Formats: sequence, C-alpha cells, structure tokens
Amino acid sequence: MSSYKQKYWLQRKNAEKRGIEWGFTFESWMSWWGDDIVNRGVRSGQLVMARNGDIGPYHPDNVRKATTVENHNECHKGRVNKKGKQIKTPYGIFRNIRQAGIAINKSNMHYYIKTRPTEYYYL
Repeated sequence: MSSYKQKYWLQRKNAEKRGIEWGFTFESWMSWWGDDIVNRGVRSGQLVMARNGDIGPYHPDNVRKATTVENHNECHKGRVNKKGKQIKTPYGIFRNIRQAGIAINKSNMHYYIKTRPTEYYYL
C-alpha cells in the first residue's frame, strides 16, 4: 500500500472515531490535495484539511487547506473559558472540568464536551 493511501485511510478512520462524516474517496482526496500533498502534516507550518467553522463533514464542499496554527485557532475561536463552572457527566456532577477529568480519568474533557454534548456539558 502506498504511503499516501495509508495516510488517507488513517485520516478517514480518525474522522470516523471522532464521529465526523467522511465524503472523500482516495482518488478525490488525492485530487483535492493536489501538489500540496507534500506539505500535508500536523507539524507547525504544515497543511491540514480544515472543516469550515470546525463543523460538518470532511467533504470537498466543506473543507479548505489551512496551516496547523490556523486550524487550531479556528477550533478554539469563541471558546468560553468556563473555569469554575460545574460540569455534568454520565458519572455525576463535578465542581469544575479539572475535577471531572481527575475523577473519571479523562485527560481531555474539552473533547468530550465538544463531541458528546448530551452526555458531557456545563451547568
């Protein structure tokens, strides 16, 4: 299997794990990247496939090429600092996000709040 085919499948599987719909075939993914495929990656200055507004599917009509920094900033844009706010989880209500993460052994509670909003949310 070619290196690019492995990268395609890895990105597709990661999207599926995150519950994000995938709308590319290998051929359409390669065509979308074009000559920029050599600059694709997660290191600083490299390009990633960024979803518009960080929502919706990975689909040719909903993605653009962005640097890792641009994508990170878009992902966190408008995030309200909720320090000190109680958080509801399937395991109970906790004083704040830090306490919830410690109690239920989840290192990235922000990810759970974003991807499972009916199970993990601020009160």
